[in-house]
Order: sequence, then structure tokens, then C-alpha cells
Amino acid sequence: MAKAIAVTVLAGSMAFGAACDAAGQGFYFGAEGAYVAPTVDKSDGTNFFRPPEVIHVPTETVRFDESGFGWGASIGYRVSPYLAVELGYLDFGLIDVEETFDLTDVFPFPVGPPDEFSVDFNLQVSGPMASVIGALPLSEKFEVFGRAGLLWASQEVQLTSRFGFSEAEELWSLGVGFQAELGRGWSTRLEYQRFEDMPGSPVSGELRLERLTLGATYNPGGRAVAAGGRKSVAEDNETGFYAVADVGVTESTVGKSGGFLLSFSHVPGAIFQVLPTTATADGSDTGAGAAVGYRINRYLAAELAYTDFGRVGIREHYVFGPIDNPFPIPRLEIDVDLASRVVGPSLSLLGILPIADNFELFGRAGVLFADHEVSASPESSSTAAEELLLWGAGVDVALYRGWSVRFAYENLEELRRTVQSGPIRHERFVFGVTYDF
Repeated sequence: MAKAIAVTVLAGSMAFGAACDAAGQGFYFGAEGAYVAPTVDKSDGTNFFRPPEVIHVPTETVRFDESGFGWGASIGYRVSPYLAVELGYLDFGLIDVEETFDLTDVFPFPVGPPDEFSVDFNLQVSGPMASVIGALPLSEKFEVFGRAGLLWASQEVQLTSRFGFSEAEELWSLGVGFQAELGRGWSTRLEYQRFEDMPGSPVSGELRLERLTLGATYNPGGRAVAAGGRKSVAEDNETGFYAVADVGVTESTVGKSGGFLLSFSHVPGAIFQVLPTTATADGSDTGAGAAVGYRINRYLAAELAYTDFGRVGIREHYVFGPIDNPFPIPRLEIDVDLASRVVGPSLSLLGILPIADNFELFGRAGVLFADHEVSASPESSSTAAEELLLWGAGVDVALYRGWSVRFAYENLEELRRTVQSGPIRHERFVFGVTYDF
């Protein structure tokens, strides 16, 4: 999985006394540039074919860019003068890596001067990050802070312009920095962050990321208003936080994969590509989700959610042969069973149309940071990470004392073809319960 850095920024100015009280709560926005310092370990090596055997060759050396540029953007909410929560997107830039392998002992004849082999590839790490920030105001215009967060990292490994793969990991992060108020809601921030080691891939070794960021934040100065309970959807809860829990039925449409390669012992040197004739999903599956939202006004809300779309079974049917010349190959029919599961956090904006005191319609547009796991057996699975557009619509019906029910439809952008599966599209029919704080 791959990309590169950034987002995290602290809240607008804070201070003691009246100034601290004025900026004690509210939303803020941030953007930053970052100096990224990666450390790439050696991979486990690679395999070379020396007839009649395959020989494993460990990595001799690894070279990588020791620094690069990344960026980030974030939105946060200042809970109090001493606490904030933040959601950001980080891009760590492009990391160029070169590994060399010593072939002196592999082949008994010269491979060409020098007797070594090198592999060049690029790493990109990016993804959303959720953080909790503790702040200590030192004066009316200056504060220090510490951060603890979780990065849903997507690392992309690009070997050539046409070949690459991605992996998904959750990485813990710690940071420390200081922030200075500039005026009129603007402030500047300098921060150091370090991330948990990212496990090695089939091509690269473990990756450690550090970054030094310089950013700016803007605090509109609005104060979060929490509603005590809602008499109606449209009136009593025009602003405030709410929580959602839901279950959903996922309907999937699957496409054909790229097939697989097949060889026969009695046909020396021949490799055949076998393509699926059909690909079908096993019908509906049940998933679940949870979300935290903020009602900005009567007509607009923002939601941060985590959704599990459930496990979808896929069956691909293959037909090959018969072939008579030059070697007889009988007709073969093969069924390949796969399981696909999509999970991940999403960030959405909701446009809301109040219809009555206890009834409203809404539309949704957002992005899902998806981890897509495809497994052929418990021992054989792969995970890819990608960002998918999400849209939907639904109704919300108020019940009593802040409780309401939600019925919604959601549609997910098509998942890309993987090594094992074809493209997949998910639709989700949702029933949820909402509590307005």
C-alpha cells in the first residue's frame, strides 16, 4: 500500500482566562507540509531459477531516499482548552528503493560484470488518521501539545509502470509539538511525529516513518453547541453531536478475474492462460457499521464511520479444452471459490431536507478508505487498500428523547480487479438507530 504524508494540526489559539474560554471549543481546519525521513530495512530476498532448482538469494544491500516531501490536511474539534480530536489525511510522498543481490555463488558461470542483480521500486504510503491531542497552554498565544493517533495506512509498491500491488495496515503514531497564535483565527504549528513500523511486503523490508511538519490552522471561532434532546429532527437539534449504529444487507455484483496459468506435464514448455466463463456472487450478506456525526445546521452534517460490508462468496467457473494437437488435452471444468470482504473508515457529508417535525430526507456523499481482503482458503489471502467514492440517500424519523431510526441506501464505487478476483460493486440497504446528544 503506498503513498505519503500528512495531516494533523492543532486547534486554533487558546489561552488562559477569557481568551481560553473564547477558543475553548469548536471546529478547526489545517494543512501542512512535511519533511519525511523513512528507514527501509532489507527484504527477505528473492528467488532465482538455476536448473533444475530454485535458489533463494538474500538481499545484499538496500539503498533508499533518506528524506522526501509529504503533505497533509485535517479537520479537528476542540473539546476543551486541553483536549482536541482530529481526522486527517496523510501523504508521505514517493520513496525510491534499490535492493542488490550478490549472484557470485548462485551461478557457476559469469552473469555479467559485476556479478550482482538489482531491483528498483517505489514505495508510497498514505491514508486517513484519527488522533487525540492533549494541549498545555503556556500563554495567551502559545501552547505545547502531544498526540496519539491511528493511521489506516495504504502502502503501494510499484515495480514497473504497469505492475504493482498494495497492502493495508493500521499503524499507531505519537507526536509532540507547539503551536503559536497569529491572529483572526489563524495559527502556525511545528510538530514531530513517529509511526509504528510497517511490516515488510513480498518485495520490500520493514518501513519506519518519521516526519517533521510545519502547518497552519484556521479556527472559525464557532463553539460546538450540544443539544439536550430532540423534540423534532428539524428544530431542536440543528447543531450537535450524534452517534449511529446500523446493520446492512449487502448486494454484490462481481466481474470476471484475469484467470490463471495452467501447464501439463505431458506438454513440455507450454503454458496456457485459462479465463473464467462466468463469475457469480452468492447473493446477499449482512454487515454492520457505527458512526459519529456532527450536525452543523438544519441542512448539513458530517459523519465519520466504520463499516463492515460482510463477507461475500464468489464462484468462478472455468472451461478449458479439449485440444487434440499437438498433444491431447481433455475438456476440463473447474470451479474456484473465493471470499471477498470490504471494511474500513469513511468520511461523509450529508445534505438534509426537513419534511416535518419528526421526519427528514438526506443524501450522502463521501469517501471510504477500504481494506479489501480476498481469500481462496484460510491459508491463502491477500489484502488491497484503495479509496472509494460513496453515495447514498435515506430517511430519518425522530422517536423520543433524542432517539431516531434511519433507513438508507448506499452505493460504493467499483472495487478494482485483484490478482485473485475481478471487479466488485457493492450496494447496501441499511437500518440504523441514532442517538442525538
